[in-house]
Amino acid sequence: MHSFPVVGGDGQRRVSRLSGTGRAGHVAVLAAALLMLAGCGPKKGEWREVQWDETGLRFQVPCKPKESDKPITLGVLTVPMQMQSCHADGAMYAVASAPLPDLSQVDDALTHWRQSNLQAMGLMEEDGALPAGRTHVPTGALTVPGSLRVQGMGHDRVSDQALHVEALWFAAVRQQQPRIYYAVIYSAEPQPAAAKAFMDGIALP
Repeated sequence: MHSFPVVGGDGQRRVSRLSGTGRAGHVAVLAAALLMLAGCGPKKGEWREVQWDETGLRFQVPCKPKESDKPITLGVLTVPMQMQSCHADGAMYAVASAPLPDLSQVDDALTHWRQSNLQAMGLMEEDGALPAGRTHVPTGALTVPGSLRVQGMGHDRVSDQALHVEALWFAAVRQQQPRIYYAVIYSAEPQPAAAKAFMDGIALP
């Protein structure tokens, strides 16, 4: 089965630029996601605030998210990852978080996670460099170099469909344990208002 590569962390070769297999973790079956992006998915509802107690994260989405978990590999680390995701009005929303053994591992782990995600989404530069992002530190998050927000057009080779992607990586300390976070919105066309509401609504205590 194929799925959007929201949490790819193992660096393995993907079947498509916006699909993943193996330990990366699955968010939704590709066929269902493509139906959603074609306008067959749930319509936009009222935005709701979600308090994710396990990770300390607070975020807003226009749909009811479902939670899942999967281990991911980030460089030399393999860590448990939790995710919440849902889709509405032609867009998929997902947030994910993983604990780290030590605060000193934050920068490397964020870099590996971001690189794997961007490769899977087809957003790497031709020379292999990471695309330029802008600093974005959610309320309550750590101010670290890897706290970045990136957007661009990805492409799914299976469906031959372009998808707009906006993603954010950041870190925080939750109950004395460092955690890294990833948030992403996919849509067939840019949805700047929805992306702004989603990204700006991400915060920690």
